[in-house]
Amino acid sequence: MKKATIILLLLTVCLLSATAQHTIESIRKTYQEVHENMRMMSTNFPGEGIPMKRYHLEVNHNLPGTGPHMENIYMYYGELEDEDEDNPRIYPQHFLQFVTAKYNFAAHEYYDEYLYDENGEVMFIYLRITDVDVGQYFEYRIYLDGDHLLRLNVKETENLKEDFDNIPATAFRELYDGTKLSKEYREQILWSKEKAKKFLSMFKEFENATYPYDE
Repeated sequence: MKKATIILLLLTVCLLSATAQHTIESIRKTYQEVHENMRMMSTNFPGEGIPMKRYHLEVNHNLPGTGPHMENIYMYYGELEDEDEDNPRIYPQHFLQFVTAKYNFAAHEYYDEYLYDENGEVMFIYLRITDVDVGQYFEYRIYLDGDHLLRLNVKETENLKEDFDNIPATAFRELYDGTKLSKEYREQILWSKEKAKKFLSMFKEFENATYPYDE
């Protein structure tokens, strides 16, 4: 009986390892590669750099109770390999690779990042939040493998005099670093995962409306 239990545990571990798609190390590597490509993209191509591969949405309107609201959303995409080598597509298919979103509600400022794999699964989320009600900035780094939380890192700083876009890393102190989906942070994580799905849906709509895939 004991031997059978050990075998069952080993099989479970093997199955979990086989289904794991991402690790913290692989996510960080992909994140760095995406940012390197973004730095090389240029509107002056072919004179310099590489072609731009992104959609840009700018939103400006006035919201009741909170006033002017602005959003800047950038959606960077990659190209999928053609599965049919004998009959290749004229235009390669795209997949959403990375999203940045900067926006506000009244004096509350926000900046989000979402990193996706080729299957449309979000694997990393970064959030920077201004909470003027408590006088703090917060940072979230969320590493995911599907629905599995690989790691959560949460930091805060009480110095709201810092420029939101250029807060030095030394200004933050760590609140949490671990793998448990604690009740304190659960709502924020679930909300950001839902937002990642909405960006993916928005990207697909943009693609359907603007990109001439061949049938």
